[in-house]
Amino acid sequence: MKLKRMLAAGFLTAATVLSLTSCGSGSSEDTIGVVVSSAYVDDEALQTYADELISAHPDWEGKVTFTSQTMGDSQADGMTYGAAVMQQTAMAAAGEMDIMICDDENGARNCRSDLFLPLSDVFTEEEIASFGETLSFEMVDESGNPTGEMTPECGVRVTGDGFDSAVGDTDLGVYIVSTEKDEALIKEIYTALIDS
Repeated sequence: MKLKRMLAAGFLTAATVLSLTSCGSGSSEDTIGVVVSSAYVDDEALQTYADELISAHPDWEGKVTFTSQTMGDSQADGMTYGAAVMQQTAMAAAGEMDIMICDDENGARNCRSDLFLPLSDVFTEEEIASFGETLSFEMVDESGNPTGEMTPECGVRVTGDGFDSAVGDTDLGVYIVSTEKDEALIKEIYTALIDS
């Protein structure tokens, strides 16, 4: 029985890795990686919308890749969800994810674990004030109980309807994972994605 569980976990991890689909042209060390992650992401719809965004910003051509990540349901399918969480961490460590657009469950977990940069590390107070709804989440202890403390503001609510066809009617936030590449371009992409 233990062996079956281990094999199932390995299969689900491999399936999650294989389900990640890059949208747009190939990647390089200097390519800005935008990952769209939610319980379900329609790869084809994301590809279509990514193409529209890049067409609207011709200077992004060859510099930005969009990757979809379907997380599954954290309650109904914990192993698939856990494998997807591990994949996010691996992508961030490998420099494949500079910006993440995700649902609030992902946003809260990654903000609490310091995967996302605080907005104040990247933007001025005036820039942050112009963004609209900023996102911060209540910290929790090891048992998942709220501590009363809040994370720094680490995301901004996506206010446009552009991603609806890819993720459905889900509240999304946009977050910065790293600015180690072209920080000016990352900031430009980030601000464009807020109202997409």
